[in-house]
Amino acid sequence: MASEYFVDLCFIKPHTDAGAPFPELEAQLGALFSSQAAITVERKQDDGLEIAVAQVSGLSAWTTEQDVISHLEKHMPLDSLDWLNGYRIQVILKEDAGPCRLKRRGEKHELGIAAANV
Repeated sequence: MASEYFVDLCFIKPHTDAGAPFPELEAQLGALFSSQAAITVERKQDDGLEIAVAQVSGLSAWTTEQDVISHLEKHMPLDSLDWLNGYRIQVILKEDAGPCRLKRRGEKHELGIAAANV
């Protein structure tokens, strides 16, 4: 069954003079998640620290948050795992709503008429 996922990851490490914080992060996340995943990364430097907050969302076969955590632990480079300081993960199971679309489990969609209880 397909699901929709939302993953927020916060990376923090001591400041270096290597340029932008976590320059390889987009490439790593692109390799970890589907090529169709939406990935955004915000970076900043504050109080001698480099901070990057990544947001990833998309569709997958994962059914629980633990599935996502296990995937990250197995496939994320160890140096990135060392700097991972926090995360928030949400997985929303989807129901099949026809050949071309998915809907959130339990939602009823109206097609111009009142939705019948199914």
